[in-house]
Amino acid sequence: MNSELTNLLIGLAGLGLGVITTGAAGLTWYVNGKTKAYAAERDFAHIKRNYEQAQQALCSLQEDNDKLHDTLIEMKAYILGISNRLEGIAARLDSATGGWSRRNEG
Repeated sequence: MNSELTNLLIGLAGLGLGVITTGAAGLTWYVNGKTKAYAAERDFAHIKRNYEQAQQALCSLQEDNDKLHDTLIEMKAYILGISNRLEGIAARLDSATGGWSRRNEG
């Protein structure tokens, strides 16, 4: 009877050890799953924030480009106005000198 009791205690100890290790493995698996989910959410948040920053930078560059375009249009208008004024002055000089200023050009 002593050997039967020993065998029963060894069996119960093995069963208890199996239940404890299975429970610990399940708990470890659950904790690792939660950790991975948190890391994935954090990575997604970083990627989303980087995308939003890139979008803001692109909008800022577009605004700068629009301002430069407007400045170029204004400069073109100024240059055209100056060119027209110079042509008007040259025409008056020609009429005042009888074309003398153009005869000396070439």
